[in-house]
This record gives sequence, C-alpha cells and structure tokens, in this order.
Amino acid sequence: MARAARARVVVALLAGALAGGCGGVVGETWVKPGTTAQMLNRDIADCERQASVDPTHGQEQGAYGFSVRKDDRLFSACMRARGYEPRTS
Repeated sequence: MARAARARVVVALLAGALAGGCGGVVGETWVKPGTTAQMLNRDIADCERQASVDPTHGQEQGAYGFSVRKDDRLFSACMRARGYEPRTS
C-alpha cells in the first residue's frame, strides 16, 4: 500500500512540474504603435541579451551545459524603455 501511495505522490509532483513549465507558453506580447515585426524581434533579442543571467559567468559548461536564464524584470524594463507596452495573450 505504501508503494502505491508513493507512486501517486510522484505522479502528482511530475504533473505539477509539467504544468508549471507550461506557464511560459501563454506569455505576453509587446506592442508599440508603428513598429514592424522586424523591429519588434530585434528589440526583443536585444532585451533578452541584456536580461540574460549566465550561471557559469562564461566558464566552460561541460557536456550537459547550463541554460541561461532571463531576468524577467530586467527584460520588461528594457522593453518599456524602448516604448513598448505588454499585452497578455
């Protein structure tokens, strides 16, 4: 019986982790009157670069590497400074 209960807990934790990871899929879009898609994509790429957090500080990352995180507050501040407003989808 303990084994079945443990299996249910593991399944519940995995389901929660997967659901939490999908939260970023909805996301937000940024709008600015008169901006082309090319300008928007360039500004997003620039702001993502500015807001990226490298946990290795440029050191060798090894066989598995590390994902570079994005500081959402810095990203939003950068986009707002360029005149964009968020619009959630």
